[in-house]
Amino acid sequence: MKAGSKRKFMNTFLKAIGFGNLKKQKDVEDMIVTVISGALDSSKYTGSNGISYVEYSLITSSSCGIKAIGELDAEGKFHFSHYFPYIKPLIDNSEEEIYINKKIDTDGYTGMCDDYRLGICLIFYLQNVADFYNTYGDAKVIRDQSVRFGALAESGKVILPTLNYAEEQVKREKDATRKNKLIAEAKKGNIEAIENLTINDIDDYAKASVRIKKEDLLSIVDTSITPSGSESEMYNIMGNILSVNTEINMQTGEKMWVMQVECNEIRIDVCINSEDLIGEPEVGRRFRGNVWLQGKIIKVEG
Repeated sequence: MKAGSKRKFMNTFLKAIGFGNLKKQKDVEDMIVTVISGALDSSKYTGSNGISYVEYSLITSSSCGIKAIGELDAEGKFHFSHYFPYIKPLIDNSEEEIYINKKIDTDGYTGMCDDYRLGICLIFYLQNVADFYNTYGDAKVIRDQSVRFGALAESGKVILPTLNYAEEQVKREKDATRKNKLIAEAKKGNIEAIENLTINDIDDYAKASVRIKKEDLLSIVDTSITPSGSESEMYNIMGNILSVNTEINMQTGEKMWVMQVECNEIRIDVCINSEDLIGEPEVGRRFRGNVWLQGKIIKVEG
């Protein structure tokens, strides 16, 4: 992605955490100076290229903030590289394997996990690069750790839940647990598990084919997460709202909605500018929107 496009991408998600007033590039540059000079937290690490970096963090609301990252030269001077807005995720999601890759266009990193609950390889922007390097070094793959997922939404709307959601929740959880066990066995080469998964998929497709003739898609599919856009960490999500809070950006006074959303058993903390959300979020309703997925890797002790 070209530098101008990358700036536009980051600027879009600055609005999600309450910086909708930054219209010019100079405004963004002034904000970055504020992050570096006013940061209450900083972390140093040495990248795979042997270069020393420092990561400054500025809290802008209870759950959100901005990080500015740059190189440290031999004299200890800071040279700005890139920044990104973020939301602090709170819920652990255990992952068997997480693959780490450096982005081509910046000094940022992405993580990828093949989560069988979603049926896709989930790619996220790594929030805590300094913590990662100081804990795992230059590892490309880490195993049996936890990822906390957060997302900044550029747009979204609140929709009603499916009618049978509450009544079938217990059965849904049991079916999901059974399916997850089958997928785990299928990965080991268990033929019977593979056959059972195939039969289940055929049955689900048949049921959906009948219902779609009379019902809207949103009344059949409870939750979903699908890749969207040119960036690998961009997704269109639809999930059940488990909690809702409002927050105010301490610097701009803009209001944001912070929601915990469940998509296919994955819990994601989502932040969106109140101006970009259509509808009133409440627990039990669903959120649907375009988001930039971020992740924070948490070391599991033991």
